[in-house]
Amino acid sequence: MSLPASGQISLNDIRTEMGQSTHSDYSTELSAWGAWSGNGWFYTPVNIHDNNTSDYPNTYPIPFSDWYNYDNSLNYSPSDTFRDMYLNYTGACYSSTMTVFDLGTSNGTYDITVSGSASDFTGIDYVRFFYGQPWNSSGTTTGSYAPVHEIYVAQSAYNQTYSYSYTYDSGRGQKLYIVATAGCY
Repeated sequence: MSLPASGQISLNDIRTEMGQSTHSDYSTELSAWGAWSGNGWFYTPVNIHDNNTSDYPNTYPIPFSDWYNYDNSLNYSPSDTFRDMYLNYTGACYSSTMTVFDLGTSNGTYDITVSGSASDFTGIDYVRFFYGQPWNSSGTTTGSYAPVHEIYVAQSAYNQTYSYSYTYDSGRGQKLYIVATAGCY
């Protein structure tokens, strides 16, 4: 279910939509940037599905109305179509965004290509692949959803095509989360 198209939106509405309704000390800015840190807490990465375009904050300061129509559960089916990835806000430390694919309930192997020029990857340190959502409702990492694969991009040094053959195990969750994450320098 997405956030409303108009009217009042509360921080609790955003927290619930992001699947972190029990997360304490929730931050408007950090939730909008999908910020995470190595100390264990994790803000849900912003879902950059095409239908969410312009439906989440991309300005600062962040008005709650920027969240109108945002839907954190939107996902793609597997296809040969390229999907753009970008960071919602690259000026924040450890910001992240995600693209979600629903791979169904049958095991299989999928060929994934990550490509782009150095300018496409400005600010991004890693592209990570997860079998299931890598956070829980309290905002802490679950531990059981360690990345199944990651590509180190090194900010703007990436200027190539990387292919990865992903063997999907439906017993670990039917959604594949691809998360782009910035560093903090």
